[in-house]
Amino acid sequence: MTTNFMKTRLAFLHAVQEFEPDVIHYHNTNHASIVFLLDILNQLQRKPTLICSLHDAGGIQAIKESPYSKHIIENTDLFVTPSEFMFEEIEKLGLIEPSKLKTIILGVPIASSQPRSMADRDQKKCLIVANLEPHKGIALVLAAWRVLVQRFPEATLHVVGDGPNLAFLKRYVDDLNINNSVTFEGWIEYGQIADLLNGSGLLFAPVTIPEPFGLSVAEAQMWGVPVVASALGALNEIVEDDKTGFLIPSGDIIGIVEAATKILEDKNLHHKMSFNAHKRALEHFNFERTVLEYLKLFKR
Repeated sequence: MTTNFMKTRLAFLHAVQEFEPDVIHYHNTNHASIVFLLDILNQLQRKPTLICSLHDAGGIQAIKESPYSKHIIENTDLFVTPSEFMFEEIEKLGLIEPSKLKTIILGVPIASSQPRSMADRDQKKCLIVANLEPHKGIALVLAAWRVLVQRFPEATLHVVGDGPNLAFLKRYVDDLNINNSVTFEGWIEYGQIADLLNGSGLLFAPVTIPEPFGLSVAEAQMWGVPVVASALGALNEIVEDDKTGFLIPSGDIIGIVEAATKILEDKNLHHKMSFNAHKRALEHFNFERTVLEYLKLFKR
C-alpha cells in the first residue's frame, strides 16, 4: 500500500513538473488524495491556481467534518458550485470566504435534434431517471401511480437506473398490483436515455432531501419533457413552477397525483410546458455555456 502511494505521489509530481499547468481543477473535497495533491503542489516553486468543483452533498459533508478542511480551504484558490442552492449551503457554513466561491450552473448536452412534437411524443409515457436509493422518493411515485394508472389506463411508467432500493421497489410494484404498467429499465447508455426522453411526456423527480443540482431533470427539460419535482434544493432553480412543470412539497403523494393528472390530461398545457422547458434549458442549462464559463475562469 505504501509502495503504491509513493509511486502515485512521484508520478503526479513528475507530471506536474513536466506539464507546468497554470490551473489544476479537481472535484469535491471528500477524498484523502486531495490533501496529498496539495502537499505536492506546495513543494513547487510556481504553484498553479487550484480550483475545486463542489458537485454533490458529499462535498458539503467533507468540508463540515474533514480534519483537513482548513488545509484544503486555505490552499484552494476558488470553489465552484453547480447551483445557487449549493452556493448558499456552502456560504452558510462560514468556512469559505465569499470571495472564494462562485456558481457556474451545471450544463447538459444540447438536444441533438429538435424535441419531438406532440404528434410524435407519447404524452402518457412517464419516466423516472435516478439512482434507486430511498431519498430519490421513487416509492412515492409508485404509490401515486396506483391512482394515476386508474385515471389513465394507457399510461406507462419507466424506471431508469439501478441501486440498493431496486429489490424493494420491485416488490412494492407487485404489492400495488401495477406490474402491467411499470417497467424497470436498469442502467442504459446516455443515447438511449435521450431517446426515451425525446419520446416521453413526463418525468418524476420526487426527492426527499435537497438536490445540489438535478442532472436528469435538466436533461429532461432540454428534451422538452415537463417535470413533476419536489420543491427542494436546486430543483427549484431548474423547474419553473407552472411553466416547465410543477413543484410540489416533498413527500406529497396527492400532490404528485394532481400535478401529473394536469399534465397527462391536458394536451395544450403539455405542449406549452414542453416548449417552455426546452427554451429555458437552452438559455440556462446549455453545456456549451458551462464550458465557456469555465474557460473564462481558467484564463483569468
